[in-house]
Amino acid sequence: MKKRQNGGCGYREHLVVVKKEYAAAILKGEKQIECRLMAGRHVPFGKVAKGDRLFFKISAGPVCGTGYVVDVKDWDNLNSEQVRKLREEYDHGILGTEEYWKSKENARCGVLIWLGNVKRIAAHAIGKRDRAAWVVLSKERNYGLVI
Repeated sequence: MKKRQNGGCGYREHLVVVKKEYAAAILKGEKQIECRLMAGRHVPFGKVAKGDRLFFKISAGPVCGTGYVVDVKDWDNLNSEQVRKLREEYDHGILGTEEYWKSKENARCGVLIWLGNVKRIAAHAIGKRDRAAWVVLSKERNYGLVI
């Protein structure tokens, strides 16, 4: 695999926590873009790149799938009009509900992640107790998903 240009470290692996209905759509190949809109530069902003591996975990449930980042785009200093334009252009792959988009209209940063090679894996629980919706996995914090 090709190495990152950021100091020579390789691809990253991430734990992505999603609602049950979004996990189902991702695993069926219907939801092809993971969208994270937020007030500030929180993970995964600037932390995810093409080629990174993703593990999908259902909120308050098990890890159920894996996939890879095909492409990623970050936005900073968004306003409500730009969020509306993101919805118009990309919601066909995001599949956001009206409630989702309403809750994100004041977001200032955003990350769109195109998903590829998504596969269902045998569901298994992990010892994750915090409320973080995205975790960049490391040797120390990997929940037994990576070596």
